[in-house]
Parts: sequence; structure tokens; C-alpha cells
Amino acid sequence: MKRSGKAMATCLAAMVAITAVTMSGCKKSDNSAKSANSTTVDAKHPITISMFIADSTTIQPTKNNKILKLLKEKLGINLKYEILAGDRDQKIGVMVAGGDLPDLVSYDIKFQNANAIIPLESKIQKYAPAIYKHFVDGDAWNKMKDSNDGHIYCMPNYGVTSGKATGSYYSGPAFWIQKRILADAGYPKVTTVDQYFDLIQNYLKKHPTTNGEKSIGFETLATKDQSFVLLNAPEHLSGHPNDGGVVVDNGVASLFADKDISKTYFKKLNDMYNLGIVDREAITQTKDQYLQKIASGRVLGMFDQHWDFGSGESTLTKEKKDELTYAPLALTYDGVTPHYKDRAVPNLGNGFSITKDCKDPERVLKALNTLMSEKWQKILNWGIEGEDYSIDKASGQPVWTDQQKTNQSDNAWKAANRADVLYATLPKIEGTYSDGNATALGDNPIQYKKGMSAYDRNFYDKYKVNSPYEMMGNAPKNEIYYPAWNINIPTNSDAYAASVAITNTQVKWLPRIIASKSGDFDNQWKNYVKEINSDNPKAYLDAINKGIKYRIKNWTIKK
Repeated sequence: MKRSGKAMATCLAAMVAITAVTMSGCKKSDNSAKSANSTTVDAKHPITISMFIADSTTIQPTKNNKILKLLKEKLGINLKYEILAGDRDQKIGVMVAGGDLPDLVSYDIKFQNANAIIPLESKIQKYAPAIYKHFVDGDAWNKMKDSNDGHIYCMPNYGVTSGKATGSYYSGPAFWIQKRILADAGYPKVTTVDQYFDLIQNYLKKHPTTNGEKSIGFETLATKDQSFVLLNAPEHLSGHPNDGGVVVDNGVASLFADKDISKTYFKKLNDMYNLGIVDREAITQTKDQYLQKIASGRVLGMFDQHWDFGSGESTLTKEKKDELTYAPLALTYDGVTPHYKDRAVPNLGNGFSITKDCKDPERVLKALNTLMSEKWQKILNWGIEGEDYSIDKASGQPVWTDQQKTNQSDNAWKAANRADVLYATLPKIEGTYSDGNATALGDNPIQYKKGMSAYDRNFYDKYKVNSPYEMMGNAPKNEIYYPAWNINIPTNSDAYAASVAITNTQVKWLPRIIASKSGDFDNQWKNYVKEINSDNPKAYLDAINKGIKYRIKNWTIKK
């Protein structure tokens, strides 16, 4: 309302120092290798592609990198690459001013503003049909178009799901509960808020302390920076995904802060507060205090996004206190289908662009199109079968040996055996391959369970799932406008002022409402709703709905 400048001489010296050349560049290509009218790219018709990678953390490949050698031998694709060293803005400024650009660059708005990169939409459709299909099937194509001129300048590198959305680690929103509570209750199916708090209350009666300290039934956080911890649960309980301060039904957004779906939830928290289940300090504590309590193992449950409290939970994991770590629950009101999990959204503005100096953009796209095949996607992603991974015969899933898994975090090994210099910025298949296996090798159940503790393996087996990600059900396909929380609202507008005012009202009033006496709840709620209505919510909703209409009109793909 849901992550230093350098002197010119130093920058140029660094550029030369880290540039690797395997053959001549595309714009200085070996024209004898291709016929005058051919766009073929293969071992008999090689191409050299020059690239600038604007991520300074990219691992520099070794001279004899096996994947780059394979690309050259099998496909005739040779890479000339430069990895950013120094300040990104300064480097791009030097490149643009110099007027001699490589074929591919990591997209940056400064390249576009300087007219240094070319429109791609017609060329992708003609010369890269696999890439085109990837973006169309993933509902990304129209999102990629610049809102000012309608052209596509960048091919997103992440966030376009193919097949089924997969995962193992779940980082999103949920009602979290310590595993020991579910184990103590016999691993029950928990679907409602009433069931959830009944479990916590019953466990507290039997086990009022943890490691000699008083246990805390339920935590929350009422700070402006993490307001979603306090505010967002009602949208999920009512079966909506995370659209921020609104719920969207049939393409129309409405505020839920003052509606019954919120009142019901906060009345429950009020009841639990008066029973001593909700932490009395929750409404005033800082984020650090919140995390410290989670790290102590005393907190039995909370609503939050996993990435937000994971640093506190990691202490328990390191101490091998698996029973004190958390399982996610997709709670809803009665009769409502849960929608907590979502799919990735296209990583717009990150990926390869083709520059105006590329002499043969058609063949460059042909080469990149070849790399969209499953065969080459697996090679770039997993490596070489039999060397970097193997296929479990019983399940058909890819697996690592212990050493192969260790290799995945060894930068020296990756420099010789991975082509992240290319793969990280390429369009890529994410989700599942056609064989049903997860594209992220570690997300496949056989491999993921190999890394689990015995406690966690038994816990998830009881629920007949392979991971916490599977505890949260399926991730439906995102609506074309999703998520509404990232619709841009100008900071100098009435709509922005209204959104800030609404959040401030919530953070001010809801802690009071939670902590009020039971008999005073309705009066407090009435005063809260009155102030929400004085915050000009119409201006905020008009802006959100305008953004939703724009996205539906301009992002929908006619297939």
C-alpha cells in the first residue's frame, strides 16, 4: 500500500583484464562460415557472440570451461564476454559514449535511453520461435513491451513459468506453527483459524514453557516497515492472493481493511489477546525483538512471510532443534479455497538486449533460440549427465551425489564446469520440464529429501508431502494484472497520500483493537473504520483499478 566511482583509466584497464575471447566477435564475425543469405547456426556455420554482463558477481569461466567448449563443438556458438568490474553506471556511460558495443548487453534503461539497443519483438517472432513461445505461454510477452513506444528491448531471464510451478523451500505468506505442536496432536489437518488457535491453546496448557522460559502462543509485528505481518492475513483467509492492500474480484479491486473479512480476524486476535495467547508485547515490539523471540524457540505460531522471519528460525535449524522450526498452513474461512502460493512474475528489465552495433542480430537470436531447447536448457542448468548429476532409475528424477551437491556451492568448480556467464542472463525454462521434473534440480523430491533431517523427513511424510512448499497446495496461474501491490502510484498524487494514510491508520488502530477489552471491541472497530473512510480510500482504489484495467487491456495475450 507483499532487495563508488572509478577513474576512467582504471575502468578501461579492468575491462581489458576480464575480457575473455574464445573466437572472433559477431560484428567482426567469420563471414566465410556462413552463406550470404543464411541465418543457420551450427558447427559448420559458427557464430561468435560478444556480450557485456552487468553483474560483477558473475563467476569468470576458466579458459577450458567444459560447457563453453561444448557449445562451440556441438553448436558452433563461441562467446566473447566481458563481466562488469567497477561502477555499473560509469561503465555503461563509457560504453555508450565509445560507440562500439558488443552484440548482447545486460539490459539497462541507460542503453535504451541512448538508443543503443534495438526493438526485438518482430525479430524474436521470426528468428526465435521457441523464445517467442516461452514468453507467450508464460503470459509475459505483452508485459515486456515498453509502455511508451510498445517495443520490446529486453528478454527477461527469470520469472516465466513453464508447466507446473515447483519448489521446496516456501518463502511466502502463511500461518506458521511449530512442528512439535502438530506432532503432539497426531499430525492433524488444519484448515481454519479456530482449529489453529485451538491447537496452540491446548499445547500451551500442556507445555507452558520452552527451555525454562514462558512460551508465547502467537506473535505479530505492528511496525510500518513490516505492516504486512499485521495487516495481510484477512486477504488470504478469504481466498485471495497477496495483492497488498486490496482484494481483486473479477478484475475490480476493493479495500479489505475495513470489511468483515478483516473484522472477523482481528476479533479472533482480540479474543486470543485477552486469553493471554497473543504476546502482550507484540503490539509495541521492534523487528529485532520479534526475531529474537522466534530464535529462542518460545514462539508457537505467527502469520508472516517466511523470508521475513527466516533469519530467526535459522538459529533453531543450526542448533538442530527441528521440532521448534515451523510448518506453513494455508488457513481460510469456512468453505473458502486457499490461495497463498503464487507463481513467479517476469523479471522485467533484467535479461539480454541486442545492441545497434550487432551486425547479425538474426543469427544471434537463432543461436539463443537453439539454447531454449530442453536438451540445452538441462545442460546449462544441471550440467552433464553422469558427470554433474545422474538420473535415479526408480523415479526418473535427477540427483546429486554428496560431492556433486558440494560442487554447486564451489565457485572454483563452477568456473570450470558451469556457464553462468551466459545462463544467468538467458531466457530460461522454469517450473518443470516435459518429463515432469522440476527445473531446479534440488527441488525434485528425491534430492530434496536427501538433504532433510530425519525429523523433517518423518514430519512431512506424515502429511504425505515432500516439502514445506507442498504443504501450501497448488499455485494457480497468476491473473494477468497480478500483483496489484506493484502498480505504480506517483508519490505526488492524492492516491499515494491516501495509501500512506490508510496504512498509518491501520498501524495506529489495529494494535489498540487487538489489545482492547472484549466488550469494547465493536466501539473501537467503529472508530477505526470511520478514520479509514476519512483517508480518501476512493483515490487509492481509483489508481489501483486504473492500473488493473491498463494491465488487462495491454498485457492480455490473444492466443
